[in-house]
Amino acid sequence: MSTEKIVMNALFGKTELKSTKVELGVTQDIDATLKQVSAYLDKVNKADSKIQKLATDLNATYKEFGVNINYPKNIIKRLDGYNTQLQKLSTELGVDAKATTAYKAILDAYEFADQVNDSFMNMKAAISSIGK
Repeated sequence: MSTEKIVMNALFGKTELKSTKVELGVTQDIDATLKQVSAYLDKVNKADSKIQKLATDLNATYKEFGVNINYPKNIIKRLDGYNTQLQKLSTELGVDAKATTAYKAILDAYEFADQVNDSFMNMKAAISSIGK
């Protein structure tokens, strides 16, 4: 065998072996990265599904209640009117308004309206806190 052939075989033989080792190393790195990205994609897809469901529920809730954000304020105005009427009638009849069932019902309605308002404020705060 000629010197040139011996040198070429030695060079190309080592080069192929080095090339295979490098390719194997790169392939292992790529496989590890692929597994990592695939696992992360699964987590992201689960989070996306949860957020999409929550967004759907939030939009439905907003459509139901968002238009009524002034409901407590309007009810309180109405209750104020009822209370004024009750006070006027009680005075005319000489009856203690606070002793009537109507007065107790007005107080209960005020309490419920306050609770509705508190719930609206809680919802607003929860929505504002998203992403913070």
